[in-house]
Amino acid sequence: MIERADVSQYNTAFDSLRFRALMAQRSLPGFEQRLEGETAYIQRQLKTDLGERLDVSESTVIYEIRNGKLFEPGRNKPFIDVIKRGMGRREIDLPRERADLQSFRTIETVLGNDEIPDGTTILEVSPRGLPGSNYEKNVFDIHTKISGQVITTRYLSNLTNEEYRRKIISLNPGYSELLPERPTDVALKSNPLIIPSHLDYSDPDKLAKYLLKERVGMPAEELDEIWSDSNTVMLYTSYVNTLVENPESLFLEVNYRAFLNMAHKLRERKLSVQKIEITGKVVLYSADRQTPYNFSGSRMEIEYLAEEPLKIGGGACGSGSCSTNSSESVPSSTLDNIDGKGQINFRCPSCGEINSRTLFNLLTNCQHCGSKEVLPKFLRGYSKLS
Repeated sequence: MIERADVSQYNTAFDSLRFRALMAQRSLPGFEQRLEGETAYIQRQLKTDLGERLDVSESTVIYEIRNGKLFEPGRNKPFIDVIKRGMGRREIDLPRERADLQSFRTIETVLGNDEIPDGTTILEVSPRGLPGSNYEKNVFDIHTKISGQVITTRYLSNLTNEEYRRKIISLNPGYSELLPERPTDVALKSNPLIIPSHLDYSDPDKLAKYLLKERVGMPAEELDEIWSDSNTVMLYTSYVNTLVENPESLFLEVNYRAFLNMAHKLRERKLSVQKIEITGKVVLYSADRQTPYNFSGSRMEIEYLAEEPLKIGGGACGSGSCSTNSSESVPSSTLDNIDGKGQINFRCPSCGEINSRTLFNLLTNCQHCGSKEVLPKFLRGYSKLS
């Protein structure tokens, strides 16, 4: 599974570009099948984004093995190409990104081999990166080969780098030569562990229990509840429908923000109910109440919900939905200045690093050095920018 930074990187502009290209092919044979695959893909991306923003304890991704390469279902490019495309956004993360690429190559080489038996399992540790890095999540992935697929289960973790090392060496003492006593995130990431078959850890939950002892993060069942809530369904369905009907619409970003804000409200409601139950007070929400308020999914309500400040954490970039800026150039977009606010991606006048803004919004400070130079002079001092 690709590394996902703990910053808001899901970029609706890339969904827009993808669907603009797709809808131009509506008269070609096989269009309906491609459309079905793309809409399912977007829904998976949104759920992954949501889960990582909410610190879900566990999530699963399936890769198909085709000619020794790993592919996401319905995609025609090897997943390793997705990793390569996302590299080079920030210089501080380049060592980690190279380690990510090296690690995935190892996993693909081993599990993509026809001679490797089902049940073969690889542990890939992904601790937090250096201060200032985009890699702020502490997770580990368990990759298992099953019937022509690789099932990857990601677990949120509270282990330190030293604790990871001790656990890894207990599984394979040979790694004491590969990992220093105080291993960095890059060292751990660069050395995925093929689990010895005699240990019988082909069940990822069994291995995760050995590593963690107890789960951390939001239960996956709770994410499923939020995802399947009628309000969430209305909002991600509206997002997908907008992509199909008018992929150039600025309403996409509005819809996405409303989707995140609704998820936050549903999460807060759940926590409020739990707190009330724990303290023994009267439960304020009846079991059949499905909404925090009467939400019908109208455009006006979506716009109103999107105007609220985002309170949900940073999350996934989503395969193919991240900004793919390199340190050498500033990529242009057909959406540049579509909202009258200039380029989507641009360099900071102070530090030279590339910034990425979302549609409808300007940046008040550089995402790297904090400089206010990214904001036009005539707007500095205004609090409301959009």
